[in-house]
Amino acid sequence: MDEYLKAVRLHGSGSVATTRAYRHDLAELLELVPDPTAATTADLRRFAAGLLRRGLSHRTAARKVAAVRGFYRWMAREGYIDDNPAHRLHAPKFRPSLPHALPEAAMLDILAAAEQPGALGLRDTALLELLYAAGVRAGEAVGLNVADLDLPERLLRVMGKGGKQRVVPLAAPARDAVRRWLDDGRPSLAGAREPALFVNYRGTRLSSRSVGRIVDAVLARTAIHHHVSPHWFRHSFATHLLEHGADLRVVQELLGHSRLSTTQTYTQVTLERLEAVYAHAHPRA
Repeated sequence: MDEYLKAVRLHGSGSVATTRAYRHDLAELLELVPDPTAATTADLRRFAAGLLRRGLSHRTAARKVAAVRGFYRWMAREGYIDDNPAHRLHAPKFRPSLPHALPEAAMLDILAAAEQPGALGLRDTALLELLYAAGVRAGEAVGLNVADLDLPERLLRVMGKGGKQRVVPLAAPARDAVRRWLDDGRPSLAGAREPALFVNYRGTRLSSRSVGRIVDAVLARTAIHHHVSPHWFRHSFATHLLEHGADLRVVQELLGHSRLSTTQTYTQVTLERLEAVYAHAHPRA
């Protein structure tokens, strides 16, 4: 299992978070099948069937099955097993939930609440402005280096899932917030040799978990009383672009989606909003 997870990381097919989740998933399999090389298809189907009985979501169950399938494909390829018992193992079908997006006014309130005095206030403002302006994931944001910025051209180079790079534009407010952070905030925290764009109070690279804590802290200074995760900024980025007439394939490129069908999920959100506005505003609705 350790060899497989190392191979996943080395070949760039899984993020740190995904690899950590796969390790947990395969450890659960080993509780049912102590010797995975001796597992039968029936053993693996029993494992898969038990996932939903435990009350797991379809998405989580599908990920666990994907981890098992990948593990057995790798074992067969490396010669640990002669036949792949997971060849006919299917993940439970599920209907993807619609992404959560904030109204534009709420997003502006959050960005305004991020503005606080001091270096950390400059960092938090730059971070949240960038999350919304570029639609980057929290993990992508904390993985950014100063060298990934081209502020004169308002461009950002992002390393996405699977090691795929994309270049996204930065809106002027995000560019200005990042520039203030670089000029007036980051030098007081980061050492000369630290490449990370966003650092913590110790001067080292910010973690994805810290991004969630920053969003929570900023949210506490607003009138929004429900949970907002860092990923909502990405969802809001895509939804607001489509609501203002952006081409779907352009949004796909900006998000770094491999499949257009993934980006099309956001069109359902905009249609739902249109229907809600219509139902509220039209006298015959």
